[in-house]
Amino acid sequence: MAPIERGPTHSSMGRRSFVTRTAALAAGVALSAAGLAACDDAADPKNPLGDEDIARRDQDLKFIGTEETYSTPELLKLNSINDDHIAFLEEIGLADLGERRLRDMDEGGLNVQILSAHTPAVQNVPGQEGIDFAYRLNRQLVEGPMADYPWHQEVLIQAVRMITYGVFDRFPDLKVIIGHMGEGLPFYYERIANDMGEPTEDSLEKPIEQYWHDNFWFTTSAFFQDNLLEQLLKYISVDRVMFATDYPFIDSIKEGTDWFRAVDLPREDKEKVAFRNAEKLFGIEV
Repeated sequence: MAPIERGPTHSSMGRRSFVTRTAALAAGVALSAAGLAACDDAADPKNPLGDEDIARRDQDLKFIGTEETYSTPELLKLNSINDDHIAFLEEIGLADLGERRLRDMDEGGLNVQILSAHTPAVQNVPGQEGIDFAYRLNRQLVEGPMADYPWHQEVLIQAVRMITYGVFDRFPDLKVIIGHMGEGLPFYYERIANDMGEPTEDSLEKPIEQYWHDNFWFTTSAFFQDNLLEQLLKYISVDRVMFATDYPFIDSIKEGTDWFRAVDLPREDKEKVAFRNAEKLFGIEV
């Protein structure tokens, strides 16, 4: 994820001013006080809420999308296979940082997008040329008005390599965000902890599994499934999970927000995932 320059910690931003910095704000959807009270009354342990009741109760949730993608003509040319691929990426709105993106956010009730450059972005541009390209991209995010995915297991493997090579011992404050419900981590978590714990006991400062809890955050992008979220939360604290949609590589933002509104979690936990964890990590305020 390409870093995005931002303003002072916990600064409040108006919608249009935030759009000019490339992360767009959309109007929240709120229930009337009477409607909320009715839903609260229904929260009786003897009469548990159904999915539709939960969704109605949580219609006022605010959302920050923490894994959303954008591109530029220069990036499209660099990261595409051929002209047809470029046409496809343009058609889905990857390079649109204006009204289309805002409209889709409005429809889905997504308040803020944290944008990452279309992968592999500048990773394949060597030396100073790549550094200069990355700088230009970040300046565009700050000043402008405005995929290829790493095949998923490779992301997990690279994260394990970072841990085992002692990256987080040397840089304990380093923060890494992993998308797509952990890129397979919940499936492999126990095996990584059990099989690699003893071999790394003397080379790492902490148990290998502790680094997932100290240095990583995880997003829900593109995987709108209760069972996958449940599996992630089995191993990872709800304080380390953030909502995301993977826009524009999904059918609609609304699919993701509708799904999460109906997820059966305590309201406090849902707010953490929907927007509070992202507010804290990125130093922004919805």
